[in-house]
Amino acid sequence: KLDPRSIKGVFVGYSSTQKGYKCLDPTTGRVYVTRDVTFLEHASYFCENPLQG
Repeated sequence: KLDPRSIKGVFVGYSSTQKGYKCLDPTTGRVYVTRDVTFLEHASYFCENPLQG
């Protein structure tokens, strides 16, 4: 009950039908709408090094 329930997501836009932010969960590919978000503007979610190969 008191365990953390946060999900790291990527902001993809604003919902046109609900009050909230559309976020993508990269692990599941699911897009969800939520009003409870914390933006980490100075942190990068994706790897900054380009793929080599």
